[in-house]
Order: sequence, then structure tokens, then C-alpha cells
Amino acid sequence: MPSGTFSKQPHRAIVVELFGLPGSGKTFLTQTLSTMLRDKGEAVLDFSRGTSLSKMTWRWAWDHLARHLWVLRHPLATRALRRHVRVTGQTSPHECERFIQGWLKTVVRLQRAICSYDIILMDQGFLQTLWAIGYQADPTSWPQLRRHLLRLMPVPNAVILVEASHQTAARRLRARPGITSRVERDGPESAAVMKHAIQLTDELRHDLTLPRDGWDQTTFYPFNNDADTSPTAALATIVQDILAQPSRAPASAQAPAAIKVFASSQRPPQSSGL
Repeated sequence: MPSGTFSKQPHRAIVVELFGLPGSGKTFLTQTLSTMLRDKGEAVLDFSRGTSLSKMTWRWAWDHLARHLWVLRHPLATRALRRHVRVTGQTSPHECERFIQGWLKTVVRLQRAICSYDIILMDQGFLQTLWAIGYQADPTSWPQLRRHLLRLMPVPNAVILVEASHQTAARRLRARPGITSRVERDGPESAAVMKHAIQLTDELRHDLTLPRDGWDQTTFYPFNNDADTSPTAALATIVQDILAQPSRAPASAQAPAAIKVFASSQRPPQSSGL
């Protein structure tokens, strides 16, 4: 089980994804939100940092086994995921498999943690994985494939749309130690790289505004994080709103929104053209 302070009440956690341009400040906002929510007595899981497992440990082995069991229980969704990722035009079969295994790993770990916390924060969740797949995808086929993959994505309770100018994002990326994103690898000082990153971000944000099965209860919070000042005051309203959400379902409830898998690629497209 991921590290952290567990919830004292057996219910489904509220899952919050943060999405935005690399360098927009998602990680810092996640850490700030975690502190603010814990100060209010909530059991919070910082998913990206709280679920990393060392290899060759019993927890890693169990995680590996759980992933295989999930695939066996959800063959249609797994097949659809593999098919769509493999035709996105990634640089190699290894890269495709890395995205697929990362997606499945996140699903399994989220499902295991969903009843142990009050709130789960994901700054490197499914939306950022979609962004990363799109970064190297064939631009002609990516719009349709992106919408198919969105239907396969587990639905979060809330999405914080983190905004920052490309100048601010590029400056923050250049100041980071090491390389943690594809934009950093290709050079944030390149106008072409940043233009491509911004286009991918804007396209996915646009798709999120369109009507979509299962997303009618998801709350979206645009958040301007262009300034380098503390975001605590600006985040207070979002924290208050998250805590005011309707009572969470009991742990025994069936098919929670946060871990639904939509194998919608097996269905005819919606009338909107998605």
C-alpha cells in the first residue's frame, strides 16, 4: 500500500488530476495542496511520489502480479488500449509498451489506494500520460486516437487546469536539475519545441470541454500559476470546494467513477464526432 496517513473512514477517495504544460508548476501545486488538505485533517496521497516502489521487493512483485490480474479481468479495455497506443506512431515498439505498462500500472495502483485515502492528487496522471503519448504521435491521426484514449481513461472527480505562459514554463524547465520531461530533453529554449508542447496542451484541454460519457460529475478548476509567488491563497477556494463535494460513496459501492475504465472504442462514435 502506498505510503501516507490512511483515512479513518472507509470510503472512496476524491481523485484530483492536475494537467498543464511542462513547467507550469503542477508538482509544486500538488505539494502545496497536499499540505493544505492535511492541515485540515484529510488523509491525502500524493500519487506520483507516494506510489513509487523499489524493484525486487515484495510490494513490487505484488504490484506486478496485480497488473497481470487486471489485464485478465479487463481483456477488452486492455486490447483497446494496446491497439490505440501502438498506432499513434511512437518512435519504437519499446516506447509504446512503456506507455501501455505505465497506464496499466497507474490504474492498478489507483484502484488499490482508492479506499485508503480521503483525497488522491495526481500531477502525473492519465492526462499527462496522454500528453506524453501525443508528443511523439503522428499529428494526422493523433486527434482521433486521443479521443479514443480519453474514453479509456479512468474518470477523476476533479481536474485542475494549470496555466502558465510559455516563457514562464521554459524558464522553470531550464532551471530544473536534470531532465524529467520530453520538452527538457528536446530543449525548452527552442521555439518549435514549446509551440508543439503548447499545441498539445491546448488540444487536450479543448477535448476536455466537450460532452463526454461519465464526465458529467467532474469539476474543472482553471488555475493561473504564472507568478512565482506562493499559491496558497489562490488555492484556498479550490481546497474549500473539494472539501465541500457531496459525501463520498462507501467502500463497498460498485464501480466508483475514479476507477471506471471506458472501453468505448468498442462503441460507435458519439454524434459530436468524438
